[in-house]
Amino acid sequence: MKELIQHNDNDYYVRDAQGNVLATVSDKRRGIDPGHTGNITAYVPGPVALYDYYPFGMLMPGRYVYDTANHCELVTETAPVLTTGTLGWSTLGVWCRPCGFTSVGSGIITFGGSSMMASSTTMGDGASLDVSTVSGTPYSGSVTVSGLTGGSWTLQAIDITSSSILAATTVAQQQTAALNFTATGPSTRISMTAGSASSTITVTAIPLNFTTWTSGTIVTTVCSKDGDAYRYGFNGQLKDNEWAGVGNHYEYGARNYDVRIGRPISLDPLTKKYPWYTPYQFAGNSPIEYVDIDGKEEGLPTFLNDIRKTAGAVVQTYNAVKVVAAVAAHVAVATNKAERKIEEHTTPAQRQAGVLTIQFLLGIGPKDRYFGPDEPITQDLKQSKLTGSARAEFYLQNKAALEKGDFASVRPLNKSMNFGLTGLTREGGNAQQFVGSAYYHISLSDDHKKLNFTIYNETSEKSLLYHLPVDNHTRSVTPFLGTTSQTYEFSEPLQEPTPLKQAIGGQIVSPNVQHSDQNAK
Repeated sequence: MKELIQHNDNDYYVRDAQGNVLATVSDKRRGIDPGHTGNITAYVPGPVALYDYYPFGMLMPGRYVYDTANHCELVTETAPVLTTGTLGWSTLGVWCRPCGFTSVGSGIITFGGSSMMASSTTMGDGASLDVSTVSGTPYSGSVTVSGLTGGSWTLQAIDITSSSILAATTVAQQQTAALNFTATGPSTRISMTAGSASSTITVTAIPLNFTTWTSGTIVTTVCSKDGDAYRYGFNGQLKDNEWAGVGNHYEYGARNYDVRIGRPISLDPLTKKYPWYTPYQFAGNSPIEYVDIDGKEEGLPTFLNDIRKTAGAVVQTYNAVKVVAAVAAHVAVATNKAERKIEEHTTPAQRQAGVLTIQFLLGIGPKDRYFGPDEPITQDLKQSKLTGSARAEFYLQNKAALEKGDFASVRPLNKSMNFGLTGLTREGGNAQQFVGSAYYHISLSDDHKKLNFTIYNETSEKSLLYHLPVDNHTRSVTPFLGTTSQTYEFSEPLQEPTPLKQAIGGQIVSPNVQHSDQNAK
């Protein structure tokens, strides 16, 4: 039994069942040329080292290979390259005419031999030369003037995109004038304009020298002394080649092991516990059946140990599944009984409130819920004292408008309603017991015949604490309670405005009833 394991991005190693490293292989491929004709027919992995061991770990002479050669290859890579060049013209001649020059205004361009002459009858006119530049690159420019008549000329480097002047100089005699600038755009114009009317300038060269870094391809020689970069060998233990040569000495943890004599070089630290072993025992004196784990005790080879662990995990999983199945069966029976009990002794509204309460306490279920007019919990909330209090406040605040039939003056009710702990207790487990406090919006329908109720409730740790006898909102949030919201909507017919007492069920509920309930003992 052998397996191939990746050591890093470039190397792999092959080990047997006892963890002995048999080979290390690189990701380099070696071409196969069977007929030595120069035609490669296949590729095989490039082995770095091959090993074969005696039972106690010594390498078999002639049966191991260790690559120590120095391998060099030519490779190409992309790298920044320092580039020098020249724009414009180092010399002017017939090969370049018109050499990129254009006239400006009344300027006239003529060529003679190896020069260009620009003449102008108007001050500010002349000639120009456009060149392609690289933004941010410095240019060392110059203009060689071999003749000048009628006055001075102005030489400028101008960014074409922004029209900004990058450099400027004035020449009034034969000379080589410097024109150094740093480009700010992809195109730059070299301008020559007359300083006075009826003047001429003769130019023999306009070189613009530059040095810049560009992306280029270079060829380099890369050498590597592969060797065996994997430091483990017999039993998968650490080799100490520097101590006693290749594969002769291993670090096992508690002791060092010399394969040439087949025993550790120090006494077994567990000798007193195992007197039947020699003090220099290795792998329990059974190197074929066992491996030495840590220089102290023998153990199963790697693959057998893995099989044992896997088998143990399978058994544990099977036992766990049996336990879970048994518990699930009992829970299912108990749940069925509980569901039947709940169905017998609760109303649909109470069951809905119970589900919402459990979801809130456990922090599970939908965060936002909507309940329409036909939902049992909505119908229950419609009949609750909390809704009766809100209904009463709506009729009280709109008493005058309703009695006059002035529906345009009827104002909606927008208010948070709360019955406090005592009020909740009196409700006896219905929808209000879950809601406790809520935000009520009551408005008159467009046809003035109905009242539309929208009740919004948010359930959170803070809302729960709000109803406790001792109000303490600064407690830390528990890991279980959730934050959920419910929206309830329903409508009801608008009651006759008189008598108002009858419209609210025979009693007027004070808007401040929640204060007396909260303070009740």
